Amino acid sequence: MSSTAQVLANQANALLSTGPKTEEGKKKSSLNAWRHGLTGQTVVMPHEDMQAYLAFRHDLEAQLQPANALESQIAGRMIDIQWRLNRCFSLEMAVFALGQAEASGDDPQIDAVMTTARVLHDKKSTIQVLGMHEQRLTRMYTNAKAELASLQSARKTLAVSHLSDAALIRNHKQMLQQPWEPAENGFEFSIAEIDFFLAREKNVAAAFCAARQGSDTSPRLL
Repeated sequence: MSSTAQVLANQANALLSTGPKTEEGKKKSSLNAWRHGLTGQTVVMPHEDMQAYLAFRHDLEAQLQPANALESQIAGRMIDIQWRLNRCFSLEMAVFALGQAEASGDDPQIDAVMTTARVLHDKKSTIQVLGMHEQRLTRMYTNAKAELASLQSARKTLAVSHLSDAALIRNHKQMLQQPWEPAENGFEFSIAEIDFFLAREKNVAAAFCAARQGSDTSPRLL
């Protein structure tokens, strides 16, 4: 651990720094590195791309909602694959954009058609390579998505089963007027979570009975 004096000295030295002076140093400073905390992998890319990548990763992680290390690993794989898929699409559009920049400009509609035809002819191998990458990445993404969905479904099913067991014990202990803590039986739920589950199940059962009674008493057409 650095002392307070050392920290202040380092900060002062940093203020005196004018940054890299050589072209090589400037190129290195234009790149950002980010180390994945789970896998230890290091991602290096230009500053602007890194900021976009981290924002992209943050948004998708919030949507995928991994709950443990294995789910986070698969979710991270999905995010990286999707990022690469988006990059393939951007590169393909850039190939056509370069062709459009070389158009004559006499007639925009004719130029657009001729540009597409010329790019498809001249850059055939490049577009084919991008297409192969897209197909491979799409298969990888689909497999990872199915794997994550299976893991999350199994985890949630097991959680509901354990919560049901905890609710049964909670009801039993309440009838016996005995104190009980979920941790005594290895449950990680709180009493509040169990009581919320019991109340919800009670409301669902009451609503189901009311719906059944309503259908039984509703007039029927002959």
